[in-house]
Amino acid sequence: MPFYMVLNGQTNAHHFDYLSHDPNPRLDKTLAHGDQKKPIEHHANKRLFALEIMSRNVFTLKPSDSLEKAMQLLQKHRIHHIPILNDQEKLVGQLSDRDLLKVEDNKLFSLIAIQDIMSHIVVACTYDTDARDLSRVLVREQISALPVLDDDLKLNGIVSRVDVLKAVVDGKFQY
Repeated sequence: MPFYMVLNGQTNAHHFDYLSHDPNPRLDKTLAHGDQKKPIEHHANKRLFALEIMSRNVFTLKPSDSLEKAMQLLQKHRIHHIPILNDQEKLVGQLSDRDLLKVEDNKLFSLIAIQDIMSHIVVACTYDTDARDLSRVLVREQISALPVLDDDLKLNGIVSRVDVLKAVVDGKFQY
């Protein structure tokens, strides 16, 4: 299943009705496990997958971490989204720079925990999710970034709108 819905810490497969069924095989499993035989040659009409455009170096925090810690992480690494993982390393939420901006002027900012303002509903995808499907979901659901989960529902990366746009600009695929 190329998409998941994380709701209050529970991860379930999810299908968006507006995505058409594609009978073509998904990503070759050898790509997913790093056993690639040769460099990928991109063509405008070639399928592109989350694995090929996702950011792998993902910074995460815990629900109990402070907003100050989140703010420092966002600023230091110049990122906009932080997946929130529980003690079992499962995705339970996501925090964005926009979430922080909403409470930045709150006098109790230093006392607020991430779990108090994070998104508890998160749409996530798998490494073999087609970039065109990613694009549709990002736009239709008004999402800025999708965490990428592996077969064990562990965080594997993150794909943002910028990652998708960069792939288009670099000629890796056309929408």
